[in-house]
Amino acid sequence: VRRAGLLQSKTALFRAPSRRPNISYHIVRVPSTDQDPGADAVRIAAVDRIKRWLASLSAADGAAARAMVFCTTISEVEALGTDLTGHGVAHHTFHGKMARDEKLAKWKAFVSASAAAKVLVCTKAAGLGVDYATVGLALSVGWVSSLTQFVQNSGRAGRDGRPCRAELIWSNAAKKRFHQSFVAA
Repeated sequence: VRRAGLLQSKTALFRAPSRRPNISYHIVRVPSTDQDPGADAVRIAAVDRIKRWLASLSAADGAAARAMVFCTTISEVEALGTDLTGHGVAHHTFHGKMARDEKLAKWKAFVSASAAAKVLVCTKAAGLGVDYATVGLALSVGWVSSLTQFVQNSGRAGRDGRPCRAELIWSNAAKKRFHQSFVAA
């Protein structure tokens, strides 16, 4: 990274093994039906998982614990955000098309010790360079482009060394949509 000239003077370089024994990994396949081709079912499963995770927080852990929820596209971030709002789940959405000031304000609100919203719904770009210690759930929704992407999303969790979860919720339809959009691009 240094030789490529990608480090700026204020850039911190973190080196850590990809093996993290405090992270438990889970993959949940949501069945697709003719009535529901998968996107809605995956979002519903994600909302349910987030609600269960929030309900599981103890008083001691709850003040600091956060969840980062990774979606493949900005439209998926916005759709999941709408679903969470509809279920009364406080959250922030975060993606590359937001103005810099808006992103900064949302990030500061998310990491604030007194944050009411403990959930950040974002694209994978939001996770790059994140070193926030108390992410207890890294949830990838829909499909990931590679195992490396899942490991990178997962790596946002458990930096404090405490037990945490990394999960992927997907459906065959979500996988197919991802591959179709990749080929179309």
